[in-house]
Amino acid sequence: MNAQAASLEQWREVLVFSIGADDSWHFSQLPDARQFPQRFPIAPEFDGVQSSDDAQRIAAGMLSGVICIAALKLHRHDGDPEWMADGETSGWLDLIVHNLRTIDRTLPYASDFSMGYLWGLGAVLDLAMLTPERLPVLLDRLDAIGNEDLHRMAIAAVQGLGDENILPDMIAAAVVE
Repeated sequence: MNAQAASLEQWREVLVFSIGADDSWHFSQLPDARQFPQRFPIAPEFDGVQSSDDAQRIAAGMLSGVICIAALKLHRHDGDPEWMADGETSGWLDLIVHNLRTIDRTLPYASDFSMGYLWGLGAVLDLAMLTPERLPVLLDRLDAIGNEDLHRMAIAAVQGLGDENILPDMIAAAVVE
């Protein structure tokens, strides 16, 4: 097994999503960011230089988008049917940020990962505050994504083959639809 394949296997083992298992919802059902490997196994098909720091940053941004979607989906089903109540965040934003900050700060891509999910959460907050009537469309899209979908998207992301705009595209579609 070559180094890229071995690294990809490490990521496969870490990127496990079990949202809703046993009809419960908690952050331990998301991949544990403290277990993330040091580098992303950038695929040969990546459009760019595989070994570059830019490729690692891009993969970090892609993965953070998937993890952000999973955290939003998780919170969607945690017993609180509404994220926003009378324009207040009802603590969900603080809870998500707190749990996503568990990434090892010594990882070379930690700041790119953090910036990615914070940007995504900010975009969702903008949607909820500025056009709350569109939030149900986003929620429906989140509901349609399963654990296997999240795993597949995350594996593509760590190889640099994911969608850098996955969450922004979901939000844009919610506004337009």
